[in-house]
Amino acid sequence: MIYMNNAATGYPKFPAMIKAMTTSLERGILSPNRDSVVSMDAAAIIFGIRNELGKMFHAEKPHEIILTASDTIAINMIVFGMGLETGDAIVIDSMSHNAIARPAFELYKTRGVKLFYANTPGELETILLKEHKIIKAAIFSHASNVTGDVVDVQKLADICFKFGIPFILDAAQSIGIIDINVEKLHASAVTFAGHKGLNGPQGTGGFYIRKGFEINPILFGGNGSDSMSIDPPLVVPDSFEVGTPPMHDLVGLYFSIIEIQNQIGQFTYSYRLRNIVNYAYKKLLTIPNIVIYGECIKEIPVISFNIKGKKCKEVGDFLATKDIVCRTGIHCAALALQKMGVVEQYGGTVRVSFGYYNTKQEVDALVGALDELIE
Repeated sequence: MIYMNNAATGYPKFPAMIKAMTTSLERGILSPNRDSVVSMDAAAIIFGIRNELGKMFHAEKPHEIILTASDTIAINMIVFGMGLETGDAIVIDSMSHNAIARPAFELYKTRGVKLFYANTPGELETILLKEHKIIKAAIFSHASNVTGDVVDVQKLADICFKFGIPFILDAAQSIGIIDINVEKLHASAVTFAGHKGLNGPQGTGGFYIRKGFEINPILFGGNGSDSMSIDPPLVVPDSFEVGTPPMHDLVGLYFSIIEIQNQIGQFTYSYRLRNIVNYAYKKLLTIPNIVIYGECIKEIPVISFNIKGKKCKEVGDFLATKDIVCRTGIHCAALALQKMGVVEQYGGTVRVSFGYYNTKQEVDALVGALDELIE
């Protein structure tokens, strides 16, 4: 099998991660602060994850990293934790994944929160000049999961900082690939997925939160601290990490991050991904009747395309007969697909997305299969 759907979830996983997760299942990593008998130090693993992610984000303190079951859950916790009401407004990017768009629309539908859409620094500044008094946050995707395009995140962040608007970044597609400095960005929060660019297990994600950016928990329950109180004080990160943590998944995430940071090296890892995606872009350009979307130089390993005269599903189904796994359709990004105008004609796009283990030979096989389909 040739796997080219890493923007959905990374695969194959690192052998060290698989070994670590298997060991934790066999020997029993239990819950931090909740077990009378501890066979392995779960708390140390969780601290290690926070510490390593903190380094990736250039965050000052490990407790600024909150762990959740996904990037989507992290976004929901922030969006609904801000306590927005009728008369408030937020800005989201017009290429948003549904992880941003749907919670935002729910605020509009149930609380009367006004929505503005922007995709460039100029569009954002125009909106803030007119509406900054009611806008409570701006939420942007760092990179599109459809086209792979990366926004000018520093300019967007600087504009928000100038107007005193909290800047929230969704780094689901960019973490582990593009450097993110929360201090330079003046970021109020940055959300991330553990199973894409970090190549960790599904069921992992979280967010960085800046001290002073206040949100309320939307989930409640046990977290192993102050257990005698049914109304404990808000403490970061404890108040946002309720219920039994997915320790085996967190073990996997920790060892994936260590693999990237310490074994492969962050620069080497990012370079390899950019190298393979830009090789693929050039090779795909040789295919007759192909339409490739987005920027011609790719910073993250994602390419969307269509073949003129064919629905995207037809192309994906044919690639599947060649044991090439891609993704076709809407990619959980309704706003992006509407903006691109490809739904009626093609049914969406064909998306190929690459991971650390993809090779140029696999790209050549993809191109050969597409040539065969056209012939």
